[in-house]
Amino acid sequence: MDVIRTLIVESAIFYAIGISLAILRLCAQGRRYGIGGLKIEDKLMVVASLFYTLLVVFNIFCNVEFDTGLDTASGIGDLATENPRAYIAGSKYVLISEQGMINTLYTLKICMLGLYHRLTTGQREQLAVKIVGGYCILGWIANQIAFFTLTCQPFAGNWAIPPPNDQCVDWHHYSTVQGICNISSDLAILAFPIPLFWRPGFAIKQRIYLCCVFSLGIFVILCATINKLNIDNTSWPLWNLREASCALYVSNIPVLASLTKKFVAKNLSRLSTTRTNTKNQSTNPDTVTAPVFPPATSQPREKQFDKVYDPVVQDWREISVTEDEVV
Repeated sequence: MDVIRTLIVESAIFYAIGISLAILRLCAQGRRYGIGGLKIEDKLMVVASLFYTLLVVFNIFCNVEFDTGLDTASGIGDLATENPRAYIAGSKYVLISEQGMINTLYTLKICMLGLYHRLTTGQREQLAVKIVGGYCILGWIANQIAFFTLTCQPFAGNWAIPPPNDQCVDWHHYSTVQGICNISSDLAILAFPIPLFWRPGFAIKQRIYLCCVFSLGIFVILCATINKLNIDNTSWPLWNLREASCALYVSNIPVLASLTKKFVAKNLSRLSTTRTNTKNQSTNPDTVTAPVFPPATSQPREKQFDKVYDPVVQDWREISVTEDEVV
C-alpha cells in the first residue's frame, strides 16, 4: 500500500509539472508564431503529452492490481492462482502502460531532433541529425517488434493463467532490447549539440549556458539505467514514471529557457529605457523625451536635441523636439 501511495503522489506531482511545461511551451510558441505557425516539434509535443497521460494513468492501475506485498516482479506470477481477476487486469494494464512508455520516449526524441534540425539549417551537421533520427525510428521499430515477440509467446500468454513461462512475467529479453535501443539513442541525442555550441562565434558564457541546458538529458539516461537495474523489483512503476517525466521536462526546458531569456532581455531593455528617460527629464526639465509629433505648419522651426541611451544598440541616440514643444 505504501508503494501505491508513493506512486500516486509522485504521479500527481510529476504529471502536473510535465503538462504545465508542455502547455507553457505551446502557449508561448502559439503567441509567437500563431496557431497555424507551430513547428512540427510543438505539434509532436501534444502527441507526447497524450502518450504520457496514458502511461501515468495505466501505470497506477497496474500497480493497484499487482499490490500483493511481493518483493519481486517474478512473484507476480503467484497472483495468477491467488487472485486471477487481478492478475489478468494488471497484466493488460501493464501492456497499455508500456506502450505509453515507448511512444512517449520516442516521440520526445523526435521533438528534440526537430529542434536540432532547425538549429542546423543549411549546415553540414544537419546530416547527423537525420542519421540520429533514422536510428531513433529503427529503435522504435525494434522496440515494437520486441514488445510483441519477446515479452511472451504466444502474446496472449501475458495475461494467461497460468503464465506459459517466466518471460511472460519478468520480460527480461524485451527489457534488454528496450534498454539498449533507448539508452543508446539518448546518448546520441545528448552528444550531438555539445560540439555544435563549441564552435567559434559563441561566447564562453553562452557556450556553458547552452551546454548545460541541452545536457539535461543526462538525467534521462540515469533514470533509464536505474529503471533497467530495478527490473526484478516492484519499484519499476516508479522508475517508469520518473524516466518518462524527466524526458518530458528535458524536451521542453530548452525551448522555454530560450523564450524566457528573450522575454527577460526585452523587459529589461524597456525598463532601462524608461529609467533613462525619467532621469533625463528630472535632471533637465527643459527637454522632452516623449515621441516627436510633426509641426502644425510646414515652416521649418529651430530644433533642440536631447541624447538618450538606447540599451538595444548600446549607444546614445538623439531625440529632437521643436521649439514649440519645449515646456
